[in-house]
Amino acid sequence: MFYVRNLLPFFFLLIALSSNSQTVAVNTLDSLSGLLISKMRGEKKEQSYITTDKSIYTAGEPLWFRVFIVNSATQKVSMQSQAVFVDLVNEENKVLNQLLLHAGFQELNGRLFLPDSLATGYYWLRAYTKHMQLPDAGNFAEQPVYVYNQNKIAVEKNKKANASLAGDIPEVNFYPEGGIMITGASSVVAVRITGKNENPVSVAGTIKDNHDSLTANFTTNTDGLSKFEFEPYRHRKYTAYITWNGKEYSYPLPPFNSFGAQVSVSSQKDGSKRIRVLLEDSIYSDTFKTYLIAVSKDSLCFASIGNGNYELNIPSNKFPPGTATFFLFDNNIKLLSERSVYTKEGITVKAEMNKNVYDKRDKAIINISLSDATGLPVTGSFSVSVTEDHFIKPLEKDEKYSGDWSLSEDNNHTDEELDLLMLAKNNVYRNIMSNRSTSLPVGNDDSLLYIRGTLHDRNSDPLPDKVISLLSKTGNNFFETDTTDTHGRFSFPLTDYPDSTMFTLQSLNNTGNPESWKVKLDTLKFPRMMITDTHRRKFIMQPALMDQYMDSSFFGTGKVLLKPVEISKVNELGYDKSKRVSAFSRIIPGKEIQNAGNGTVGNAVLSMSGLKLLNGFLVSGGPTTIRGVDATSEPMVIVNGVSIAVSLDGSGTSPVLNYLNSLNSRTIDFIEVLTGPQGSAYGVRGSNGVILVNTTNKYRETNIDGANNTLKTFFAKGYQDPPVFIMPSYDSKKQDITTGTDLRRTIYWNGNIFTDKDGKASIGFYTNDIPGNYTVTIHGITARGYVIYKTITYQLK
Repeated sequence: MFYVRNLLPFFFLLIALSSNSQTVAVNTLDSLSGLLISKMRGEKKEQSYITTDKSIYTAGEPLWFRVFIVNSATQKVSMQSQAVFVDLVNEENKVLNQLLLHAGFQELNGRLFLPDSLATGYYWLRAYTKHMQLPDAGNFAEQPVYVYNQNKIAVEKNKKANASLAGDIPEVNFYPEGGIMITGASSVVAVRITGKNENPVSVAGTIKDNHDSLTANFTTNTDGLSKFEFEPYRHRKYTAYITWNGKEYSYPLPPFNSFGAQVSVSSQKDGSKRIRVLLEDSIYSDTFKTYLIAVSKDSLCFASIGNGNYELNIPSNKFPPGTATFFLFDNNIKLLSERSVYTKEGITVKAEMNKNVYDKRDKAIINISLSDATGLPVTGSFSVSVTEDHFIKPLEKDEKYSGDWSLSEDNNHTDEELDLLMLAKNNVYRNIMSNRSTSLPVGNDDSLLYIRGTLHDRNSDPLPDKVISLLSKTGNNFFETDTTDTHGRFSFPLTDYPDSTMFTLQSLNNTGNPESWKVKLDTLKFPRMMITDTHRRKFIMQPALMDQYMDSSFFGTGKVLLKPVEISKVNELGYDKSKRVSAFSRIIPGKEIQNAGNGTVGNAVLSMSGLKLLNGFLVSGGPTTIRGVDATSEPMVIVNGVSIAVSLDGSGTSPVLNYLNSLNSRTIDFIEVLTGPQGSAYGVRGSNGVILVNTTNKYRETNIDGANNTLKTFFAKGYQDPPVFIMPSYDSKKQDITTGTDLRRTIYWNGNIFTDKDGKASIGFYTNDIPGNYTVTIHGITARGYVIYKTITYQLK
């Protein structure tokens, strides 16, 4: 009894010490979790994604796209950058076309025309911000597309003949589980094997040590991925061997970390994830404390404390949909290992059409709804494209893991395939807890569109202290003045104007009269993305499939309702008169629109005789009173032979003028107006008059200085206004008969659809004239950063 009494104080002391130690560990875990989340939320990295209306195009036709700019950690929409650059590049990384989009206003739905001079082959559309120019600043999207040009296929055929992988040496990358190789325990290593253009390679391989002992076998799948498990010894070296085109190649495995620790996933079954923490023999002890933290996007999912080697069973419902990452830390807050897992269940996207089989020129309606795992509505933004199946790339499993966005495109991955992709995911957080901040300062895009230049005299000497004015009548009238500095330099700090805005510069003397001096404008230099081979991806065009794509029946012959725009030789009238419908119509050539409407198409149309505004609506001829005038009184609009469904936007102003003002005047060849009997061939709606817009896919050349050399007129590259997708409207049976064959390949495109408060959206369109199978693709992102992806099909008989 005495012995027990004397031991009691010591016993309570042990409990107190143990309790205090646990309290310290818990506090450390809380602090560490908070610090990790804070670091991730503080990251200013951006990431871009692109969706396009289809994958295969003909030279000269428009490519429709939507860009999503998100925070790389949260995957929520990022408002960090104002400007988004979109490039079309070729194999040599030469920029063929470039657009500027306004991310600040979320105007990221765009269009570019594929030059009709493009040769048959692969091209890439990429989107990035200035922040993505900096080292380790984020990931930019690069979307491969295939362009077919009937007049330029010889080069591609030669390339196809030489496209064999026979001369390639396969590239092999190893991804040890947890990002680290340790000994003394069974280890899992993923392997990815790729050939030319990063195409996946399916091949068998072996793992041998330096004693030529076989330790493991593997065979890569159609994604070029596989894994093997072995128990390595510290003092041995291991090598992978594959046989490719009759020749054996060897690749050494990564070195071991003798003082490392590893977090691994041993199984993901029965509604739980079994996580294992292993310590290298050099640091192993029963008291070695580690902290395990799981994060999804920038939110905490799980946190625990453990000693030595241990295993945990974590319910899968702890993890939201998408990718979650486990981080393993030691007592010194050093990141030892990380491992990602993927949870399939997430946003439910329902898309239903009013029919499964349609007739030609039939009205199709798609109802879309978004909900979470509990059935609650979800708000989101997404694009919708409807395309004939032949112009969509074959659905493949990803050649390269690029986040939840890419995984959403193929929901046919098995659990094993998903885990392979997680193993092969690059470890991107290794330096997140270091003192060196990886956060980037919020960039300033304001100076991007400044109008700058130098004023010179006739001898090219700079002119200081001269007043120079900048004028623009495009859109809202604009007038600013500046005074040149000692070097003759001037600057107008403009931050926001539409692409192809027409400006006029003029130098004034002390009495306010214009002077005839020389103006040299600075070239607007947009940033160039330093691309690496790791981004150069292609979808596979099999030779037999290529023959189908090149079949003229897929690309249309004869009279096409929506044909690719071609450049015609302009006659002395200033426009292509072969497109004119009536010899008695009124015409305004594109080159005169700037003068007639200050660069605005709607104003130019209003300047034409016979058209006027009544009660806020555009009418042709009568009525003479405003009684009964509404949107149905307005003329019909046809662009390149396609009737446009122009709807009222609720502003109380003319929907036709609003639409015309959205067009880029520099891409218009001429506008023709039909009135009275001339419009009767276009059905009932044509009785109100018809406005025929004929476009060109190249900007017109403009006179820079003009006849008056005191003025300098130029068009500046600014933000692209969201373009309007042209769709026919078959609400008149008479129009069905009078129009040509509808060979549209992209039936519908809208890159800027939002759900309502109930998570719902509805769209409508008319089918074309080509029987076959069509795919509706819905792709976007929710307000909380979850990916939206869904495809449905319909048949046209």
